[in-house]
Amino acid sequence: GNIRIYYTLQRINAYVFNNPEAVVGNIAKVTEHIRKKIIEEKGDDRRSVLSLIKTKQGEYIFRDKRGDYWRAYRFIDNADALDVVNTAEQMEEVGRGFGRFQRLLTDYDATQLYTTIPNFHNSTKRFYRFVKALDEDRANRAGEIEDEIEFIFDHRKMMGEIVKLLDDGVIPYRVTHNDTKANNVLLDGETGKALCVIDLDTVMPGSVLFDYGDAIR
Repeated sequence: GNIRIYYTLQRINAYVFNNPEAVVGNIAKVTEHIRKKIIEEKGDDRRSVLSLIKTKQGEYIFRDKRGDYWRAYRFIDNADALDVVNTAEQMEEVGRGFGRFQRLLTDYDATQLYTTIPNFHNSTKRFYRFVKALDEDRANRAGEIEDEIEFIFDHRKMMGEIVKLLDDGVIPYRVTHNDTKANNVLLDGETGKALCVIDLDTVMPGSVLFDYGDAIR
């Protein structure tokens, strides 16, 4: 018949992600694990998880003659990614989407994943970079934010707590999304219910607390 299958084709930003193959490898590992769980739970794996499409050579990534990297997903139709959340119910569904993502990956060994952006949520290192930027004050703006600077210095010990707990083995490494904003959860166009989490480029080992805190922010 005349059944059309649509795809989402994306070019990977090789400037931000200097190892595109590893990024897509992470996505493949995570989505395959989630797919198995959804099938076990008798769910719809066509809409509840992203589906990477292989090239004719059997790869999940393609490099063109210009050196650009590409990947493709099966398109999920009748779904919304909300840049602006209008209701508490929508925000709740976004939370459900990320919560389900975490639940389905609880038993996945996060150390198997490549760290796409090193120290992305390392608050201790971020603080020292902030101090360096403050000292250099290249844009001559530090004098305008004295209250904010004081607040950051007053809370500097607390900022590094999650990183310290991870390093000490007190809390476990989990698969984390690291960009838990509302438009990274697809909501069903008819029911408004969370379908799946998208934009998996920053999936890597971390703490669930990173994702929770980032979502609150």
